[in-house]
Amino acid sequence: PRQVAAFHKGKWEKIWQCSDLLGAADSDYLLNDLRTSILSNRNENTECWWKDLITPARIRQVAMHEFKSKTSIGADWVSFREIAQAPDDALGDLSLLIHQIVWNLAWPTQVHLNLIALLGKKDGNTRCIAVACTLYRLVLALLKPIAREWDKKNARLDDSAVAGKQPLLETVKRAADLEAASINGKISISIYWDVAKFFDSINVRKLVDRAVELGFPRELLVLGLQIHRAPRVFKAMGTITDPTARTFISIMTGCTLS
Repeated sequence: PRQVAAFHKGKWEKIWQCSDLLGAADSDYLLNDLRTSILSNRNENTECWWKDLITPARIRQVAMHEFKSKTSIGADWVSFREIAQAPDDALGDLSLLIHQIVWNLAWPTQVHLNLIALLGKKDGNTRCIAVACTLYRLVLALLKPIAREWDKKNARLDDSAVAGKQPLLETVKRAADLEAASINGKISISIYWDVAKFFDSINVRKLVDRAVELGFPRELLVLGLQIHRAPRVFKAMGTITDPTARTFISIMTGCTLS
């Protein structure tokens, strides 16, 4: 089993360009410079825009309702059910920890590890499912309203993947428009395109530059990419591999920020 996991690890390390150490280091330095820039402008008068989003009561609510009961858990091995059932004092301490994470833009060391599960594809290849630590996923769920507000302000009107829209319904609408055009004797053209391994081909430097240009919340960008760029270990048949090297390209699928 370990050899199987190691085989897939090597394959995906090539896709993520883990051997490009200079490129990976460049991405790390860029992220560190962004973090330093944010922290250098903070003082005792800085407004904590996240304070109302991170409370013991809201932590319990998010842990109960945002995640399914059988949701996979990450390397910290803490379930969301345990958080939802935790006593008030424990949730109070957890809220203080999360406030410190956002204020310092730094995660506890043990959060910097992502589990990678593999799903087989019809063509014989595999697809990666990343499972980040529970603490990371909880924090991002708490701060999700900030990201969704940015989505609403910056999404294209014809973007069927934006929050609040139903992709299936949008597809039906487009099909109806094409059929109506055809009935009326008009020429209709439908263009389909796909990007192979889209999330696994994203250049982090270009992503950061574009996100900053579009006004994406910089704190969320730093906190998210710190974990997206964390080492990854592959799971296969009850065993795991050694961590991968730092990736030059790619972000994790399934994350609130992705």
